[in-house]
Amino acid sequence: SVFPEDAVVKKRQAIYWWIGEGLVRETSQKTAEEEGEDVINQLLKFNVIVPHGNGKCPIVNKFKVNHHFRGKLES
Repeated sequence: SVFPEDAVVKKRQAIYWWIGEGLVRETSQKTAEEEGEDVINQLLKFNVIVPHGNGKCPIVNKFKVNHHFRGKLES
């Protein structure tokens, strides 16, 4: 909810922001970046965020917050 409506967010920037805020940390099995990737994948899986782009590339590098969840996050 910290992003403006319809803002396109770069995946790397989001992950590094989460690391800086202490929301994502290194574990004994994974780096903080890998943990961040897992969080992105879970958010995509549950449709909290949606990929941004032409849909031809299977790798998500940018995303938007799903507008259905935005209202719930702001309330």
